[in-house]
Amino acid sequence: MNLKSLLIILREEQKVHEKLLLGKRKEQQLIVTGHPAALMENTKQISAWAGQARELEEQRFQIVEELAREWGITEKPVTLKRLAGVLPPENREELEKTGERLKILAREIQTANQANARLLRRSLETLHQEIARFVKPEESGIYTSRGTKAQGQIPRAGLNLRA
Repeated sequence: MNLKSLLIILREEQKVHEKLLLGKRKEQQLIVTGHPAALMENTKQISAWAGQARELEEQRFQIVEELAREWGITEKPVTLKRLAGVLPPENREELEKTGERLKILAREIQTANQANARLLRRSLETLHQEIARFVKPEESGIYTSRGTKAQGQIPRAGLNLRA
């Protein structure tokens, strides 16, 4: 196993994370504009990229562990930073740059995820408020199988689905 294999995996991970970030940004736009079909399609693509990222990450972990054994690094966990510390300067720079770019992308994806979660919560709250405007608890209730309204105070709006 060599350093070249690790750099190839890191570059591939970087490409997949860049796609994930673009997908998350597109997701944000789809949430705001309210296109559920396009949002579902985008979510499928994001899931596929996330699967690729997991596979590449596992491969990277294996390569890092093998390199650590080859180079006599015994400290756990083995990180890219520790590996870079034992490399010659000409190899160290590329490994550090690629690893740092991957960290930046991961943070940006996390930030996009948090923003999208807030947008979804707000959308759901708005939807709930809009429904509440149209369906007032005092005007709704549970109906019997004969189509008449059931007697008694109903604490929430709803329909008797068993009727």
